[in-house]
Amino acid sequence: RDYLPYQTYYQDLAPGDPFAVFATLLNAGSEPVALTGTLTLENEWGQVVAAEPIGPLDVPPGEEFLWELAWASPPEEGAYRLVLDLWHDGVRQALGWKALGVAGGRITDLEVPGSLQPDHPVPFHVTFANVRGEPFEGDVLLAIHDAAGALLGALEAHFSAPAHGEETVELVWDAAGAGPGAYSASARVVVEGDGPTYGPLTRPFRLVRAAYLPLVLR
Repeated sequence: RDYLPYQTYYQDLAPGDPFAVFATLLNAGSEPVALTGTLTLENEWGQVVAAEPIGPLDVPPGEEFLWELAWASPPEEGAYRLVLDLWHDGVRQALGWKALGVAGGRITDLEVPGSLQPDHPVPFHVTFANVRGEPFEGDVLLAIHDAAGALLGALEAHFSAPAHGEETVELVWDAAGAGPGAYSASARVVVEGDGPTYGPLTRPFRLVRAAYLPLVLR
């Protein structure tokens, strides 16, 4: 008997968000099949966070059978996986899993400048989306590296974002002493204590010397 893979909507959820699990089952035999099983939610260490019994499901022969379950994501942010385990008469018929990410926010953009001259202030803009149902407070950390990976600057700014909203934070790097060449900026958002960390998101940029053409008067 063939049991098609299952899927989840959505893979990136806020804590406590509802989501749905779908499984399309195909019974290739000539008789109905009764399936039982379990859908479990495991954290990144393999510990079971939640479990839901399944069935019995009566899968008719020769046609697809759609199974659906409504669930809610766990309150703690992190990486999880959903494990679907189906059995018939003591014999395992299907075992599959899907990744599920739970995050209360994300860095949606890191805007770096175009080519700028050395020894000039360099502005950066970090945008954070808060998908929680309550306001968020955190700190933006921005690291500046040269092409060799050496750390040249570290910037930090505290910010707040409204519930289900976005906030853009500007940070300015004093590029005094930095010569022309390739650089990168890497942004993270952190919460004090044992709170979650978002990012990093990295973008390249360049510093160039201004070119002056000679002025000839005739």
